[in-house]
Amino acid sequence: MKLQVLLIAYSILSFSFLYAQEDNEIEKIVLQGIEAHDKQEYSQAINIYKKALLLDSLSPLVNYEMALSYYAMQDYKKAIQYSDVVFLTENDMHSLAYLVKGSSLSDLEEFEAALKTFNQALKIDSTYYLNHFNIGLIHLKMNNKNNAEKSFFEALKDNPAHSSSHYYLTMNSINKEMKIPALLSAYFFLLLEPNTLRAQETLTIIHYLFDENVSKDDKGAININYRAQDDNAPFKAAELFLGLAVAKKHTNNDENLSEEEHFCSITTDLFTVLSELVKTDTESDFWHEFYISFYEKLTHSNHMTTFCEYITLSQYSEEEKDKWYEENNEKIQNFSIWLEENF
Repeated sequence: MKLQVLLIAYSILSFSFLYAQEDNEIEKIVLQGIEAHDKQEYSQAINIYKKALLLDSLSPLVNYEMALSYYAMQDYKKAIQYSDVVFLTENDMHSLAYLVKGSSLSDLEEFEAALKTFNQALKIDSTYYLNHFNIGLIHLKMNNKNNAEKSFFEALKDNPAHSSSHYYLTMNSINKEMKIPALLSAYFFLLLEPNTLRAQETLTIIHYLFDENVSKDDKGAININYRAQDDNAPFKAAELFLGLAVAKKHTNNDENLSEEEHFCSITTDLFTVLSELVKTDTESDFWHEFYISFYEKLTHSNHMTTFCEYITLSQYSEEEKDKWYEENNEKIQNFSIWLEENF
């Protein structure tokens, strides 16, 4: 994953942080460069920053902005070169420069060097979510599934609202063939990011995981193929229960329900059984403490229908979405208040 969007946000932050410390002329030039960068005019931004370098070749702000624009242009070697200049002097921009350098090394597939860079960044801030997130991405690329999972957990402990960490945690769980954990993080990702291309992809994944092991033959018999691959006992039981819940969809009793109603019914049943199964298990980890704890509270609220409809918005047209928002304005507001109180 490219961190261009995330890093652009730090362009303005970094400038504001050091504004009082830079020469007035450099300040004016950097502002012009940031404006060009934010318009995605990266070559123009770089040419503007070069004027500032003539005034101070070691300016950490200017060199960081140069690195950021080169990264946006996918010129990763230049991004590394200018990031390294930031480290030549004592300043408060080292952590930002590590982000650019580490991301550049990762995109060049120099994974060990990238890990070393982000570990250096952790010495500055051991909890900062973007450092852990990027380390998780690198482990994901290297197929170090357990390390990737641990890093995404650490990122979410610092910033539970970081949607990309939930997204890639889902992808990592699928790689580990852990169906229930994949669903846990996928649902939360959709809560944070319900209306994007990634949301469409994630919603498709959820439906696939629902139906993966359930089939109906020509005679109408429903077959459930149970995979006992998760080490976690509650997840084993929950996967079997999920198969049974999905199988109900094919019975005569449930065939009159709409697809949306089926989705919400299966989701509610899954959340309920997970919270009950966890109570009988002594193990406590991030899956339980964060995801299942939240979903248990959600199932005991009166917002499950709103939740299910909200996280599936990506499957509808813009006109249908606007209509849903208009018709459910009060429910959405109440759900938002509940989220603020429980998340």
